[in-house]
Amino acid sequence: MPRQTCKWPYDQLRIGDWVCCGGNGLFPAITRIVTGGGWKGLKNRDISTHTGLVMGLGNQLLIGEMTAPRIVISSLEVQYRKRGRRVICFRRPIVKDYQAYREYVQNAIGELYRRGQEYDFKGLLEFVSNRVQDAKNKMYCSEMVYTIAKDHVVKPFDESLDKKVSPEDLHICAQAETIWVAPK
Repeated sequence: MPRQTCKWPYDQLRIGDWVCCGGNGLFPAITRIVTGGGWKGLKNRDISTHTGLVMGLGNQLLIGEMTAPRIVISSLEVQYRKRGRRVICFRRPIVKDYQAYREYVQNAIGELYRRGQEYDFKGLLEFVSNRVQDAKNKMYCSEMVYTIAKDHVVKPFDESLDKKVSPEDLHICAQAETIWVAPK
């Protein structure tokens, strides 16, 4: 996949927005298959395989995301150039009280970062087998975004997402609106 060279929409972003991404490699391919429509989803690069949250530090917008081996906070440019991801879109959750949500996002990501929240490597296996138990003390990317947003959205999420939520679930859910789509 060629490196993404579009200009990031910093003027449109605000704290708490979700970034939905795709990627190359085995892990994104498996994610597309198990969460994006089976084998038909394998080559569909518009299926989200990773997600994170926009947060702020001073006057800078950053991305907080769960990635192996633990949560990271970095600029959009650095993170996606280094990890070979392609931003598909940014989504804005429809929340009851933006100020409360904004503050919660900042505090929640800060706390996860301070305690060195570890990545849940078994997370993808939850989508393949019901026998795999979620690692309650670890998180995968979409689990972090969902956990932070779920108590703040106007329209409640489907309860089934409490057990497992994929990046694609957040990409297509009615609890957020798409505010920017990457040019093809």
